[in-house]
Amino acid sequence: MFEIKSFIDGYEVVGSGVLHLGVPRCKIVFDGMPIEMEFKNDLGAVRYDMRVEGRTLYFDLYNFKNSLGEGRVEPIVIAQAQGRSVLFSFYVETLGGQGDVRVMSYSFLLGANENG
Repeated sequence: MFEIKSFIDGYEVVGSGVLHLGVPRCKIVFDGMPIEMEFKNDLGAVRYDMRVEGRTLYFDLYNFKNSLGEGRVEPIVIAQAQGRSVLFSFYVETLGGQGDVRVMSYSFLLGANENG
């Protein structure tokens, strides 16, 4: 068996995946931390809001309707674990440009150990 590791700009990729969604909500659990994502529509721009309630991280993703895709390719820090930053990136393609049929790609990354 071969061990494979991936790195992006010095960050270690520790998990990645693709979700095929036919509903506006999904949940990913990273090392016991639930991440709830919900797609919403309003009259504003494409954006996301992030909040923490208890141990759960919530993402509200507004107006993600582009069939070419949109998201956050530059990873954002979502937590700290064992002296390392935990980062998250995602990209969403809305199939047909309408509705709740989407393909969401995501990655979890770890920064360098800040404790040496």
